[in-house]
Amino acid sequence: MSTKILIIGVWMIVNLMIVSGFDEASYENSMEVSPNQFSLYWNVYPELNVIKLALKAKTTGWVGFGIGEPTSGSMPGADVMIAQVFSDGQTTISDRYTLEKEEPLIDDCQNWVIIDGIEEDGWTIVEVKRELVTGDVQDRDIVSGNNKIIVAYGSTDDINYHQFRKASGAVFFGENRNDLLEDIKKRDDVEYFDVFNRDYNVPQKLTQYLDVQIEFELEEDVHIIAFEHIITSGTIDIVHHFLLLGGPEYDILKQSQLWGWAPGIEAMVLPEEAGFRAGPSEGSIKIFTMQTHFDNRNLQANLVDNSGVRVYYTKNLREYDAGVMMLGDAIVTNPGNITGSQTFEYTCPEECTSQWEHEIVVFQDFLHMHEIGQRMWSSIYRNDTFIGGLNKIDFWDFAFQQQTPKNITLRPGDRIHTHCEYYTDDTTYFGQGSTDEMCIEYISYYPKLEKGTTCAYAYLSNLGDFSTCGTSILFVDNPKSHDVAFATSTFAESEEDEEDEECDAEVPEIPTAQEEDPNLSEITESSTATAGDNLGDRKEKLQTTITVFIIVGVLVVFLIVLGIGSIVCS
Repeated sequence: MSTKILIIGVWMIVNLMIVSGFDEASYENSMEVSPNQFSLYWNVYPELNVIKLALKAKTTGWVGFGIGEPTSGSMPGADVMIAQVFSDGQTTISDRYTLEKEEPLIDDCQNWVIIDGIEEDGWTIVEVKRELVTGDVQDRDIVSGNNKIIVAYGSTDDINYHQFRKASGAVFFGENRNDLLEDIKKRDDVEYFDVFNRDYNVPQKLTQYLDVQIEFELEEDVHIIAFEHIITSGTIDIVHHFLLLGGPEYDILKQSQLWGWAPGIEAMVLPEEAGFRAGPSEGSIKIFTMQTHFDNRNLQANLVDNSGVRVYYTKNLREYDAGVMMLGDAIVTNPGNITGSQTFEYTCPEECTSQWEHEIVVFQDFLHMHEIGQRMWSSIYRNDTFIGGLNKIDFWDFAFQQQTPKNITLRPGDRIHTHCEYYTDDTTYFGQGSTDEMCIEYISYYPKLEKGTTCAYAYLSNLGDFSTCGTSILFVDNPKSHDVAFATSTFAESEEDEEDEECDAEVPEIPTAQEEDPNLSEITESSTATAGDNLGDRKEKLQTTITVFIIVGVLVVFLIVLGIGSIVCS
């Protein structure tokens, strides 16, 4: 009898002594960025200007998290944090930034603060916090809404190239998220059709592209109002991205890009006033093409993909038809070539936009170059005065092409300049091939214009340079813009005379569930310290541990006395 009591007592003691340093339930939000490999947990405290993050990666090496380049989400131009949990339990963290695809540079100011770090059963878990807006030019703001993120991890604590151990996506950091797609799905007038890869056997090779086309047959016109990605669970880690195009013919050169998806990109819902017209009428979309890029880095075999796009439409036509217009070198006819570092500029001239029947609202913009692109931006001029940017990517990455939501009004008579900056050690020509270059900007807008398919540069050997305006040709000069201020990025440009003491992270303490007053005093902590030095964050855990050991001690004494008593009585 006494033996059983002692065994039960020991079992209770062991369970009481297990005090985990990481509690998933304490986080309101989570996301599996890379399936079964990397998860992200977070709480946002907008009243304190603070975010608390937990990174959980299947590794015993370093782990990294970054806010990507705002438009593309790429690694170049990202604000990065790298953490290491060593075998002795020490945790370090470094605030960094990237300008190229190389090891991130260390920030002048360290703004991330360690809360805790552990290694457990082959997983590394690191908890950190930072101000949402630090005011540091080497940091990206963490906005209330969608944020482009990148994650990576190493096989050891030595910070070196991550190889395939990486992922990217978009995360909604904020409150009051309005799920427009769910509202669409609940409506009785909404139907859908699918453009899927039907039982496609993915080759056992690094890169593969696939085009799938379907004809959408209807007896009457409809408005397409939303797009949703459906990804096969078994291929979720190799579907790099896909694009959906649509037009009146099978020729993809006569189709326009409607939507694009990459990991982390959410469903697209068009403005309530507009929809893409599809159906039997002239000029309506009848053929859809989905282009999928598979990235099978581990050369996995026997993978079957059925991923694709679910297209939602309504027979209740909306007030406006939506359209897609191409700017830049829309039909890729620039006869020149690229050597070294060069910037090309193409104009949508006011002589074209003055022919528009009405002003338009741009609700989406997509910038497109190929491999040697460096930066791309577009500018709006009204009455020869620069009024603002249409879109911009400061750090171009061909693997991170994103459609950017917009709400910009363009008027007849406006002028739009599209700029593309390149760098190559060789000579590259413009063309349709993947090794050639392009400079095209797609804008989705409403109401649809009669001559709203192109407003762009073009060249023919017998005509020279000219502009296309829908189906018309305009021989006009393309005045150069002077919007260098909009083109220039201030990211990672710090003040040389900045004092070190000004760089200490000042992150407010995060209230626990027991604290009723959220207005806590600020604390100053150095982000380069170890986790063991961050006593402010460990105070509650320390108190809990002490309490547990007191209880365990009392329980041990009780069991000993009980055991001795049992032996005496026997």
